[in-house]
Amino acid sequence: MEDIIIKYLNHTIADRELESLEEWLSRDKKNELYFKAFIKDHYLIDTWSGELPDATLPDTIRNKAGKKKKTPKVISLIRPMLKYAAILVTGLGVYYMLFIKQQEEKLDYSPDLVTLKLSDGTVRELRNNDHAEITDKQGHTIINQQEDRLDYLHEKSDAGDPLVYNELTVPRGRRFNVLLSDSTEVFLNSGSTLRFPVSFRGEKQRQVYLKGEGFFAVSKNPDKPFFVRTENIVVQVLGTRFNVKAYDEENVTKTSLQEGSVQVNPVNTPEKPVIIVPGEAASYFTGDKTVTVENISIENDIAWTNNRLVFIREPFSEVIKKIERSYGVRIVNKNKNLENVRFYGDFDVDEESVEDVLKAFTTIKFFEYTLKGDLVTIEK
Repeated sequence: MEDIIIKYLNHTIADRELESLEEWLSRDKKNELYFKAFIKDHYLIDTWSGELPDATLPDTIRNKAGKKKKTPKVISLIRPMLKYAAILVTGLGVYYMLFIKQQEEKLDYSPDLVTLKLSDGTVRELRNNDHAEITDKQGHTIINQQEDRLDYLHEKSDAGDPLVYNELTVPRGRRFNVLLSDSTEVFLNSGSTLRFPVSFRGEKQRQVYLKGEGFFAVSKNPDKPFFVRTENIVVQVLGTRFNVKAYDEENVTKTSLQEGSVQVNPVNTPEKPVIIVPGEAASYFTGDKTVTVENISIENDIAWTNNRLVFIREPFSEVIKKIERSYGVRIVNKNKNLENVRFYGDFDVDEESVEDVLKAFTTIKFFEYTLKGDLVTIEK
């Protein structure tokens, strides 16, 4: 069986051998414990023990940076009937690979629907799997919806028409995209609102207003700069790809750049703009009203656009926030000792439930938790 486990870890296992491994794991609890111990003793600790700098991350994580397509977890299984997730943990001097079966315990939660507020005050509920034409009160088609994206490219507007705005609100546990009339694409993360013009025609600049988190792929137009306005900063670009996180409940507004260059202007000190390049992030701190620039792992900040929950050497306090927003649940952490422990992980939100993620942490007793409605309580 050891040979089969090694083939599984190396992704060379055949279907027949995988069936044998599944059957062996389900036959006896001792087999499952042996499986975990074998991974820990022979595969992981011998390879990645001690303090591991970011530059030497395993290829399975490092090679994901910058990719837009959905990618598998750190170690992923071929077949869904053996439902495992993987997490790497650092900060305790040892790295663990955790393999867990899907937990039967379920949370009772159902995220609200995405809403679109039109310029006439009409509010429409949007379902991710809908294909529809959205009309105004007069019955005129103004927007096309294709599943989880709104398309404003076909909206007709003359240069003399007044500037009107729509407002897209994405609740916790949902994500949605909008293609603006200038071909700029915006991905909105959960708990976010974007206010934007129905058309930019006749305007000298393009401006949108963000609360929450959005990833922007801005169409190039040197004659008409694009501005993302939040409560504390204004991000100015001509055409590029970047992420802005500006949640009201956080004391940091963060701009992360994937391509091109952007200028970040603090609202309180617009005369002191900051320019960042790809792989950098500018963070505005509301407490002391300062801006810092740092090198980042861009995958940490943009993986959500592909419905992935990714954390690369992130403290548990930040991991909790990502889980809450990805699944629309609430988490209360009573185990403060975990706040600064850093984790690596990669989950497919479409395929793996919040219970799968939580169970990964409990496999080697990092914490226990209780469930009630949409609330997760992490115990000491």
